[in-house]
Formats: sequence, C-alpha cells, structure tokens
Amino acid sequence: MRGVSRHMEITFRLDDDDYRDFVKHARARVDANGDIRSKLAPFAWAFWISPALTVIATWYFWVENPGASLGHWYAALGFTVCWIATWYWYLRRYSDLQTTHFNSPDGYFKQEQRLGVTEAGVSVTRATSFLTFKWSAIKTLDHSERQFFLHLDTAQALCVPKRVFSSHAEADAFAAMVKANVVPSG
Repeated sequence: MRGVSRHMEITFRLDDDDYRDFVKHARARVDANGDIRSKLAPFAWAFWISPALTVIATWYFWVENPGASLGHWYAALGFTVCWIATWYWYLRRYSDLQTTHFNSPDGYFKQEQRLGVTEAGVSVTRATSFLTFKWSAIKTLDHSERQFFLHLDTAQALCVPKRVFSSHAEADAFAAMVKANVVPSG
C-alpha cells in the first residue's frame, strides 16, 4: 500500500562535510551508471596529444638539424609550460566556482532548508526557492554514513543529513516513509 501515514517536516543546514559526502556519492553513481571515461576520451586525447606532438616534433628537429640553435627546445618548453598552466588554471577556476556557488555560507547548498514529506511528495523550502517533488520524481532512496539521498536522477539528489534526527528510530521512520512512496526504477 502506497502513501504516507503522517506528515514529517525537518529543518537543517548542510555543511562542508555533507557537501564532500554528496560529491563522493554522486561521482560514484555517475561512474557506475554512465560510461564517463569513454565520453571524455576525445577531450583527454586532445589535451594529452598536444605535448606528445611537441616532444616528437622537437626530437625530429633535433635529429634533422643537430647543429641548429636551441630555439625549438625553448618553443617546446614554452608550449609545455603553457599547457600545464592552462590545466592548473582550469582546475583552480572550476574548483573556485564550485566552492563559491555551492559552499559559501549563503550559497545554494548551505542555505537553511525545510524539507516536508507528505502524501503528495516532498517539498523543499530555502531562502531563495521553494520546490515540490511528486513521489514519481524521486527515483531511489540511498544513504551514506552521514546522510540520506533522495535521488531525482543519477547525479542530482536531495540531501538530508542523519544528524537532524534525534534518534536512529526517527531516521529509520523517515527512510521508511520515503521508501513506502518511492516507485522503484528499473
């Protein structure tokens, strides 16, 4: 029998450890469900082939012109340094944007949230938004040591930290309420 026998509402704020736990969990789900390595292979080849071609070209010029100046070596070194600097900048910029958007004290992820569970579904109220999800939108319920994940798709989930429950029994009751209403996918 589907349906929630009662209404449950909890208020919480996620922290840095919750964020790291969510990212770890989401990456594991994405890696398991979507062949990411093969999808990124063309980009990886583009970034890794350039320095390799530089080394090959430098070796060719060195063999063909052993008495030539070291200009081609300096060009290869400059290209390699630029390539490393670009990767470093990209990774730092991506990390900075991610931290600014999600991890700031008033950012989306860390805003105080009020999560309500009803017969109709799940509602999430934050300072900047109000979302309502019918039970059919929740694909699965999963958990880690720190939190529950109400999955909307492979990498998107509503995170509920287990620390907001006063006891294991209350956390188990929450999980049972959600499981009773989630239609198994697959």
